[in-house]
Amino acid sequence: MLKSISLMNRLENDLNKNVASNIISDFFIELRINQKVSIHVVSELVQNKNKLILTDVEPQELENSNLIFSFITVEQSQDDDFRHLFEGEKVSLGLKRSLSALLQSKNIEKKQNVMTFFSYKGGVGRTTSLAMTATYLSRKGKNVFVMDCDFEAPGLINFFNSSQSEQQKNGLVEYLNDQLFTKSDDIDDYVYNIEKSYSGTGTINLMPAGNVLSNDNDLDSYLEGLAKIDLQGLRLINIFENLIDDIQSKFNPDVILIDSRTGFNNIFGALAQISGHVVVLAGDDIQNQPGVEYVSKLLKEIEVNASFVLSIITSNYSRRYNNFVKQIQSVYGYDSEVFYFDRVNTLEFIGTPLGDDDDLDDFINGESGSAQYQKFFKYVEETTSAITGIGMTEREANSESPTDEEYITLSPSETPVTEEETISPATRNSTISLQDKILNEITNKLPDLYAENITYDKEYIDNIFYVRPCMEDFLIPEKIILLGDKGTGKTAFYKALQMDTFFHLLEEKAQKRHLKYKVLNVTDFESDTFEVFDSNDYIKDELFIKKFWMFFIWNAICSRGDFTSNNKNCIIDLKDTNAIDKIIKLINNNELFSKVENELMEINNALKSSDERLIITFDQLDDIVKPYLWNDIISPLVKLCIRFRWDHIFPKLFLRRDLYERLGNLTNKNSFKTRIINLEWSQNEMFSYFLKIVFLNCKYDFFNYLETHPLSSEISIQQIKQKLKTKTIEHNQLPLDTYLIKPIINLFFGEPKPRRNGQVSTAYDDLYRNIQSADKTVNLRPFIDLITYAIKEQHEQDYKKNFRKNSILGLAYCTSREVRKNAVIQYLGDLWGEQGNELVRYFCQDLSNNKVNRSYKKNRLDESVFEKLLLEIKENHKDNKAIKASSIEEFKQILIANKIITPYMVGSKIRYDFAYLYTNYFGI
Repeated sequence: MLKSISLMNRLENDLNKNVASNIISDFFIELRINQKVSIHVVSELVQNKNKLILTDVEPQELENSNLIFSFITVEQSQDDDFRHLFEGEKVSLGLKRSLSALLQSKNIEKKQNVMTFFSYKGGVGRTTSLAMTATYLSRKGKNVFVMDCDFEAPGLINFFNSSQSEQQKNGLVEYLNDQLFTKSDDIDDYVYNIEKSYSGTGTINLMPAGNVLSNDNDLDSYLEGLAKIDLQGLRLINIFENLIDDIQSKFNPDVILIDSRTGFNNIFGALAQISGHVVVLAGDDIQNQPGVEYVSKLLKEIEVNASFVLSIITSNYSRRYNNFVKQIQSVYGYDSEVFYFDRVNTLEFIGTPLGDDDDLDDFINGESGSAQYQKFFKYVEETTSAITGIGMTEREANSESPTDEEYITLSPSETPVTEEETISPATRNSTISLQDKILNEITNKLPDLYAENITYDKEYIDNIFYVRPCMEDFLIPEKIILLGDKGTGKTAFYKALQMDTFFHLLEEKAQKRHLKYKVLNVTDFESDTFEVFDSNDYIKDELFIKKFWMFFIWNAICSRGDFTSNNKNCIIDLKDTNAIDKIIKLINNNELFSKVENELMEINNALKSSDERLIITFDQLDDIVKPYLWNDIISPLVKLCIRFRWDHIFPKLFLRRDLYERLGNLTNKNSFKTRIINLEWSQNEMFSYFLKIVFLNCKYDFFNYLETHPLSSEISIQQIKQKLKTKTIEHNQLPLDTYLIKPIINLFFGEPKPRRNGQVSTAYDDLYRNIQSADKTVNLRPFIDLITYAIKEQHEQDYKKNFRKNSILGLAYCTSREVRKNAVIQYLGDLWGEQGNELVRYFCQDLSNNKVNRSYKKNRLDESVFEKLLLEIKENHKDNKAIKASSIEEFKQILIANKIITPYMVGSKIRYDFAYLYTNYFGI
């Protein structure tokens, strides 16, 4: 204890005794900020410190020059100059240079949906635990807002794939300073919308501490801004109160999770005063003990709900946990919730380049990792549901829009049907099995995923359209590139965006309606039949190509958008056969091109003044730019869009993944990862899509089937029914929860045949494995074709093989050699029919037609053997110009980009695996 405070405590005891003995009438002791102590004594008898009766304080202690005595009469103590000193407590610790919010509690109304994560020492996983909690809650449908208040060592920006290396956002520190300077900044500009691969059916918005990752100037600016904020006084409480009110008003979150600073600090003091709940993470070593005891006492005094976590322990779990519980309950009380976190290796890579999305999914879903984290997650979910007054089932039931999944076309002719309509009179009266009824209903309703003549109207969007989580990421400003393979629904997504019905739905789901977005298609290949030049005079001139794309954007906005140009003589009709010559002439005319450039800025300013935002989309760029020109023409477009200088115009590039992966004219291409939306389908999306077809066409019979066949104990049929609709829409889409989808799929397809090695598998896993491309992703087209051929084979073969048993469609038929071979024929033909994929055709056909040595027909080939295979194929087609002009390395890259093969290292050697999807077609 401080000597000054020790003396003050003892002197207080002595002076109280003097009051009791009527030696003095009153007193007041105050500690000043410079460690001087003022002692005011009221007495008619004593006017000297030596006249005081002291037993706890030694006389020599009073000789300290920092003790300043003042003796006044009773009459003087009533004067205005002195009266206020004697109206309250007898001792004051005075003004503080720092920690006022921590040391001086106030009676403040709590923000009940604010949950602060605190740790006294570092290294206990506080930030990681908060990020995982946010992910868990959002995947349960919560609207989560995350705020990083660890100003001196911010870390949350590393999570959620939000560390934009090219375009950083400002954060909390900049917002607080900018508000003082301009009074009108939109908090949206300081907040990251986290992509759906993390947030699932809910939402996560992240306000980082600030912009610390862009460059030295931004970091210096951040530190200057941090230095300007009063982090020490009681005013910090008001700063946080106002900030949270802004967040509540703008984002209406179910819960606000705040990462606080480590140790004794004023930031935690302020947050503790206003939070409805505080989570304290700590170790059980001697270094953590004083902090845990103080914080427990503080939270109890200011009546904050708190939970405590012993983290991160590796041994003696039960004994250490029980000791920790006793420690907490001895201070905070028996009504506190106490957990422990064991060490989970997976979490060490979260927020780093070594992190794996599958590991994250498994950890959040409870399929791997610690049961202790799951206990904590469920506790927080229950706590936040109690705060919002609504449980997840009720929330989903009252939702006005479908659950989160993306779409893909089902069939141009399908219309919504009722439960009764799904069963024809003939079927109702027939004696065929329930399983056959279901198969009959879906056999002719399996979608034609190759059809391009879909009519995108409101009825189609409301009933047939399939919505995926990544679609909402389209409205994240930083997301510029949308990558998809053949069959991922890339073009269908692009076309649907042109529909107001669908786009308004998307805005509602992403909570972006207030931002007034418009969407404009700038590459209308079907109307323009326009193809970019390949003139040697300009093809290598990157500046010229960037100017071309700037003109292309301006031309589309002014000729197809809502803006009228003042330079109509510059607008060029792309249907004109001389369009390319006219564009080249305009770009080379500095005066004319300056008009185009200036008007783009005017359009941007007009959007800004009306508080509107324009999204411009690019699709089918392989029709406008030949694949062999992408390095020279598409790479500059990507660079232009990544560093787009018009802040109310947002370009979105829909690109074929195989062509994007082959782009070599992009420096630091890996840094674009956080700017990309991946359109590949996940395992649960694929199965949820299939089940939508089932629910849409034979819901009544399928529920009858579920009634007579036991599901997992974790779910009920009533739960499934609730998940398939909202308050106003019967959308028929199950959310992407494994606990819902897996048991239904296992029941539909039955059990797999026992494996020779004794390993246990399920239909859920086996089906997914059988349609995987080389990189373990899946596409819908071969999956739907697989189902189609499996239904046919079961119909023809089951009377003698009886592999179906009690399932609807036997897994054995889905994974049979002939079905798997037929399932990829149409997809591969469509794949190698794309421009730039001619080599894929020769590779696939030569393997399938046994035009190569049988020694190459293995699942896995060493690099030298694989190169010999490619040489043999090149020799088979030595007269073909495309294959003759391609090197072995280019051949490899095309096959890798199309996910036919995948390379991996074994020691210092490279090996190549074939995609399991194609092994039967290749005869491997």
